[in-house]
Amino acid sequence: MASPITFGVELEFNLAYLDADNILEDPTETRQLFFPTTAEATKFIEQIYRDTYGGSIPSHLSESVAKFAYQKSIQYAVRDTLISIGCPVSGYSWNGDGDPSAWDILDDSSISATYGTAYNWFPMEINSPALPFTPASLELILKVCTTITEKYLTDPNESTGLHVHLSAGTTTFDFRTMQKLFVILWTFETQISSLHAEVRQNNYYCRGLREASHMADEFPRTWGVNPSNLQGIVEFYNCENIESVLRAAECAQRTKVLAFNGNNALEKVRYPASNSKPTVEVRQHAGTLDGERIVSWIKLLTGIIQRMETIHPESFLQLIQLAELEKWEKVEEVSKNSFNQVNLGPIPAESTLTIIDILEYLDLHESADYYRDRLYKIKGKSRRPQLRTFSWNTKAHKSSRSSTASKEVLKAEKTGMMKVFQSLMLVGAVCEDEDVGGLNFNPDDRVWSMIRRVDGRRHKLTPLFRPFSE
Repeated sequence: MASPITFGVELEFNLAYLDADNILEDPTETRQLFFPTTAEATKFIEQIYRDTYGGSIPSHLSESVAKFAYQKSIQYAVRDTLISIGCPVSGYSWNGDGDPSAWDILDDSSISATYGTAYNWFPMEINSPALPFTPASLELILKVCTTITEKYLTDPNESTGLHVHLSAGTTTFDFRTMQKLFVILWTFETQISSLHAEVRQNNYYCRGLREASHMADEFPRTWGVNPSNLQGIVEFYNCENIESVLRAAECAQRTKVLAFNGNNALEKVRYPASNSKPTVEVRQHAGTLDGERIVSWIKLLTGIIQRMETIHPESFLQLIQLAELEKWEKVEEVSKNSFNQVNLGPIPAESTLTIIDILEYLDLHESADYYRDRLYKIKGKSRRPQLRTFSWNTKAHKSSRSSTASKEVLKAEKTGMMKVFQSLMLVGAVCEDEDVGGLNFNPDDRVWSMIRRVDGRRHKLTPLFRPFSE
């Protein structure tokens, strides 16, 4: 039986307001746009300024105090609205106090203003507490979204996102669940991307594992080529504990800009006594206050995790073996995509293996039905540059060959040997057992003496590929 899952949401949006001397241009607009500055908000802001300036507020800052007090009054209005529908809100600091049992109402400087309207816009973020994945919690999310959009004029524009945090209560998911989860996220990254509009597919703040994970960054430094889909699967399979899984999936830039960000969970695993959340943060979804969209996304994510906990190893292996269907990936160059489509056929995510097929395989039929007519075309991504990992001893090569060997022959030998060497390096350890028809590949054999690592280190084979077991 799958363990209980908890989730939390971060709702980003702009909230419209008018200054006291503004005129309401649309007389039919009934949502709240004017927010009287409250004594509570003024006291809060004045105290911040007094603490900053040693007890008294410089007179030239009075306009700033009034401005921030007005904006804080907007936050307090939203706070009171949530309280009125039974949502406890944290005791107020400027950015919330981190009370895990309460909602937070924050401002968010990462959100861009909405231009070309008659309103001012306040960038806002509402964070839920950790909630059990139950029908009651999903109903609460729907209620919050409906209440906010009916009472206030909001705009979750393209600079906003919906972030969902997922964990097994107060702990991280177990090792095998986390390992299988990231194997799925890597293997079917393109299919999952088809659930989101282009603006989210190539968004810097929700990048893919294949593009920006630590594993995707380290692999070419070792092998001289970017990891294929299957090679990435092998790398995640080779992880021996939850920390190594999360380390492989960590953003190479040590930031939280991955679509599926495990940094919180990694911090919790490394430092169990820390205040870090034990969550995987999913950042890929566009900003929205559409309760149905939010709940459907939460159901899909929790459904995948629950299936990773319960799926039979053989069924899981059969699923990821479908990665062999992926012969190419879309890139930014339209001409290259057209060439590959003509010669290799359409990518599976848009033809023979869509996200709907995967959801059906996992018995997530409700999610499959919801998203069936809501898929997007895949936008090509920029390709990672190839790193120079191996070098060729051209001088030794020439001296070992007849003086009549042409440049073309030498070049062909070099290219062929390098290609064969790299291919054998990638599979050598996988096939190390000669008793079962394997290949005993030795990268230090004299036949490869012309090839050296650029960093001067010794050649090292890939670890063994071993399927998951119970």
